[in-house]
Amino acid sequence: MRLKAFTPKKIILTFFALALIVEVFVFNFRFWTSLGNEPHPIDLPYDEIADETSGLFNLNLSNKDLLIKNIGFYFEPVKESIPVGSVRTVEYTPKLPARITVKCNHENGEVSVYEKAFAYNKGRICALTINAQNAVSIDFSYDDAYLKQLSLNVRYDFSFSIYRFCIMFLLPCFIYLFRSGSPLWNIRLFDQDITIKRKYIAVHVLLCAVIFGVISSLLYSNPFFNDIPDLFGFYPELARSFAAGHTYDAELPSRSLLELADPYDPQALMDPNVDFKLDRLLYNGRYYTYFGPLPCVLFYLPYYLITGSDMPHSVILLILLALFLALTTLALVETYKRYFPYGSIAGFYTGFFTIVITTPLTLMASCDTFPYYVPIFMAICLLTAGMYFYIKAANTIDEGRNGNAYFACGSAAIALIASCRPNLLIYALAFTPLLLPYAKVKKENLNRWVSFISPVIIIAIPILLYNYVRFGNPFDYGTAYGLTIDGRQQNPSVSSLLMAIWHYFLRPIYYTAHFPFVKFEITKWSNLDDTLVQAISGGVLILFPILLTSILSLLPCGNRTERTNTAKRMALILLFISLVSCVISSITGGYTTRYRMDFSTMLGISAVLMQWIILEKGEKTKNIFRNICCILLLISSFNSFTQLFGPDLVDHSLLTDTKSRYEQTFEFWR
Repeated sequence: MRLKAFTPKKIILTFFALALIVEVFVFNFRFWTSLGNEPHPIDLPYDEIADETSGLFNLNLSNKDLLIKNIGFYFEPVKESIPVGSVRTVEYTPKLPARITVKCNHENGEVSVYEKAFAYNKGRICALTINAQNAVSIDFSYDDAYLKQLSLNVRYDFSFSIYRFCIMFLLPCFIYLFRSGSPLWNIRLFDQDITIKRKYIAVHVLLCAVIFGVISSLLYSNPFFNDIPDLFGFYPELARSFAAGHTYDAELPSRSLLELADPYDPQALMDPNVDFKLDRLLYNGRYYTYFGPLPCVLFYLPYYLITGSDMPHSVILLILLALFLALTTLALVETYKRYFPYGSIAGFYTGFFTIVITTPLTLMASCDTFPYYVPIFMAICLLTAGMYFYIKAANTIDEGRNGNAYFACGSAAIALIASCRPNLLIYALAFTPLLLPYAKVKKENLNRWVSFISPVIIIAIPILLYNYVRFGNPFDYGTAYGLTIDGRQQNPSVSSLLMAIWHYFLRPIYYTAHFPFVKFEITKWSNLDDTLVQAISGGVLILFPILLTSILSLLPCGNRTERTNTAKRMALILLFISLVSCVISSITGGYTTRYRMDFSTMLGISAVLMQWIILEKGEKTKNIFRNICCILLLISSFNSFTQLFGPDLVDHSLLTDTKSRYEQTFEFWR
């Protein structure tokens, strides 16, 4: 007896059932595993265990079958009186990381050791989960921290999240909808009547909502997302400075910093007797922020003036995430309309998913340096907006209408990049093949030139004035005044730049048999006395093979129109500028994982243009390539997911070992 073929209705019902199972059993695995537990909370008064030095505490267990949860450690801030002339006394966490060692002495004589080292935990209680089954006693030793509380045999509550369930249901539905054999590969995006287009728009909005929900939930599963240490208060400090009518920070630098022969020498800053504010600019005895002022002017300053408090970085990132999804959609639609008007719906979404996956959103969700991402992410949004407006202007002119307003908006978006991430301005060169045909010097093009140039001049004036007020030079962004302890290459060599390209782009992935199945390794290369830089799992072209395949597949071929040739030239320029951006990032910051965002999104757009050119070729080529794309997008998605378990977060909190991070990931949306 043959099984009846699965119909779309049955497939949807199957996805519904699977989502229900995942919600009830996977996301509530703690509830099911704790059903037999009897709670035994132990509250340890702070004054009974606190001392002025390292702590040692032993817990004898009467129950020999225990699972211990929520061991809290309190980090005591160090108080230091600042020399005369400063504005106040400050508290800060010691530069050396605090260390905690937990030893479980088991009934059979074995000893399980849990050891963590971390920093930047001022005023925070950090939790640790350990498996203490069959343990007869537990020894806790802790430097620069105090044991705060214990809870034994925790019983977890059952929770059913409608939002979480909907995400788990809709994700496989979208994967099925855009599979390689889907009829959407044969339906043109721009051949539908208005009624069908409205349905597609509704589906796309729902898809973007799902993506937004997944990324925002991953962000909220990060314990640092709503509790960012004071170390990263760049923009709140700048907002208070602007509100006070100046550009420098209110806090004066310490005497120990000002007395240094070279306060910009990273080795000198490593001296524990030197107190300084990391990643600030020091000029004429004042602190400044090197972050571009645009996010502060748009968000932090108005919020501070209205409420008198600091705007959370988390809110800014969520706003930028929504803008990024909207602007990426608009830019790709206009690009598809101009260069690939006969392209399919599924082909469009291959490109859309490529950009979303290759933009390091999961990497952003796994770190604790969210304020650093704010100016970079805003610059990416502005670049995408500039691309949309420029292509929209070209499409409008080709339709016989005036596109000057779109040219002006595009130039304004590109010019504003200088006020958040100036080094990304070089990406404006990628639009040269698009704009040159509309830039002929003739009388009827005068208004077009005015629309194109005037926003740049208008926006440049306050930016140059801001630099002049700070450093006396309108073209000085303060790059020579940075206070940092690693990263910057003062004398970069060819070999160090080639190594940067290798690690940023081509470093292979090393897989393991253990979750998360990817090995993160610290990399050492020629960079300021061989400084250790952040651990990585692989270069972006290897992490996201959809990029590498798209780039390599674009071999010389015939039967291309002038417009697709223009798209190819834009793609190649984007690829070249991404290499240049990588080199710039390596010079200014060494290898830092967040700098992937400087080029990964634009590299994704380059790959998308190349994908669409390939999908314009013969039917056989299209069928092979779209199957390859579907497989590589899934692999790229998996590699993107593994970035959640990278060392950026693990290094800074007990909450972030692999097991705890795994549990948190499956506890989000709670």
